[in-house]
Formats: sequence, structure tokens, C-alpha cells
Amino acid sequence: MFNKFFSIIRVTGKSMLPTYKEGDYLFVTRLFFNFFIKKNRDVVFIHDKIGMMLKRVHTVEKTSKSFRVFGLSEESIASQEIGDIPFRKAIGIVFYKL
Repeated sequence: MFNKFFSIIRVTGKSMLPTYKEGDYLFVTRLFFNFFIKKNRDVVFIHDKIGMMLKRVHTVEKTSKSFRVFGLSEESIASQEIGDIPFRKAIGIVFYKL
């Protein structure tokens, strides 16, 4: 982790195949998160029960400052199980795959 605005995250699991595979490294930024959080952006966040997750944004609710996500593979946890994620739980938007 660089600081509170930038992180390097290592992918584990298969929920975002084929875009990201296990062992990929992602450059993630929290800088201007409220502006860049949009549908189809990939985001890393902390889920209260599951822990750190990488998913694709499905919807954004700017008024409630939350977003809903989904995985890309059949092995991903269902969106309904994940629920709404508050902006404050986001680590950041995936900026670059290393």
C-alpha cells in the first residue's frame, strides 16, 4: 500500500475471470472516488462479512452514497448476497492491471 489514496492489490479467486485471474496485481486508487465510481467500473472494497472483494459496479446511488456490484464468472457470489456497499467501504477503483 502506498498511502490512503493508492494501493496495489493481488487478485485471489476466480470470480472476475476472464478479466482478472488469480495472481494478477491491480493498481487501485481512491482519489476522486465519488467522481469516478460509475457503472461497469471495477472496484475493490471491504465487505463486512466476506472481507476484501473485487467486483464490477452494477449501479451507483449517489444520494445514499452506495453502490451495487456483480462478479464476472459463475463462481462469483450473487449480487443479492453482497448487497449495497457504502462508498466509505471502498478501497478504490481499479486503475491499472500490472
